Amino acid sequence: MVGMPGLVSLLALLAPVAPSSTVAPVALVRKFVVGQRETYAIRSNLHSESRSGELRTWIPEDIDINYDFTIDIRKQKADGIAEVLYRRPTMVIQEGETFEGPGKRSVEKVNFDLTMDVSPINELLKVTENPKPKAKGSWRTVYVGGGRTVQLNFGQFISEIQRLALFVGPIDSSLDFNPKLPLDVVSVGDTWKKTVGFQPQKLRGTANKQAVQRLDCTYTYRGLQTINKKSFQRIDAEISFSNDLGEFLRQMLEDAPEGEFDLKLPVNLRAKIEYFLDPKTMRTLRAVAESEGGFSIMVTSEPDPVQEQKFRGRTTMSLVSVTAPKPAKK
Repeated sequence: MVGMPGLVSLLALLAPVAPSSTVAPVALVRKFVVGQRETYAIRSNLHSESRSGELRTWIPEDIDINYDFTIDIRKQKADGIAEVLYRRPTMVIQEGETFEGPGKRSVEKVNFDLTMDVSPINELLKVTENPKPKAKGSWRTVYVGGGRTVQLNFGQFISEIQRLALFVGPIDSSLDFNPKLPLDVVSVGDTWKKTVGFQPQKLRGTANKQAVQRLDCTYTYRGLQTINKKSFQRIDAEISFSNDLGEFLRQMLEDAPEGEFDLKLPVNLRAKIEYFLDPKTMRTLRAVAESEGGFSIMVTSEPDPVQEQKFRGRTTMSLVSVTAPKPAKK
């Protein structure tokens, strides 16, 4: 039988031990090494189901959009800012087999070759201009009220929404320079928000204006985690977007009468992204994005939507290699 002193000692051994100290907040600051080249691989798949006009049957389709890109770190500037050279020469597009025909593979020459300044929180401070690839697809004249018409490229619109869902479009809406890091130190569970933009459609007949739409992203710090005996700083992100781009385009037409816009383009997108960062440099080692959503294109001249689509997407970004800087010549 255990006496009272022995019982007290036994209970003391069984009691949980309180941690001696809590985990201190961390500063998530990206560190650059001049001379290094970072090579990344983007691999993505979008499964969509579409229908148009009087056809009420959903037609499935799969498309893969893949590319590699490099970041050459050229100079170190004040406040931890780095001048880098970003290159994304091509994108490989693999369309799956459909009821209308076999799949096909194509290579799109995007020719991104940009010098830019990148801050320690992954903000792009200065980006050189770069010609964009010519829009593909058929232009269509649509009446927008008040005796006005515009020409919209539905094929280009659909392509850009799909790329937005996969985060493989222009730099401002892609995974390539993400996550956006917080300005202040953070503890596990802390959140911060960033707003980015993308250009869903360029209008003809509007003095080459660009319709820029805003996306809000909420980041959450998950802390230092170990996977397969490797440590990572984990950050999660959520994006929720729901808007009628038809109304947005109507606002782009300066002389379009209020309330007389007969084009509707409701779009919705929900996405979750997991980022795994190097604990020492805060360089992104891997990212996994999953998204779902859909859109409709409706004009009053036709009783049924011109096009409807719902989709699910998955994209991964992986750091393939880091080339160490060459030693200085003596």
